[in-house]
Amino acid sequence: MAQRPGRWTLIQADWNKLDSFHVQCQRRILHIRWHDFVSNDEVLHRTGLFDVSYIVRKRRLGLFGHVVRLRRDVPANQILQICTKSRDSERPS
Repeated sequence: MAQRPGRWTLIQADWNKLDSFHVQCQRRILHIRWHDFVSNDEVLHRTGLFDVSYIVRKRRLGLFGHVVRLRRDVPANQILQICTKSRDSERPS
């Protein structure tokens, strides 16, 4: 995955690589070879798992919800407020 200093975000190419690796690992666990012509959707159906990008995004939103509900004097909430203001082109005080 491409390294971008100071960023925790992933670009779409990174998400694709992560999902690809996840399915590749599931294929190894299920002993599915490339010449078996099994689609990625079928692999996910057999394992009952979601794409790893979906799982990560869902957990990020859960964490975001917890931080938003914290008191204003908690450092995690303060950092979140600064980040959201800076994204809205406001300068933090």
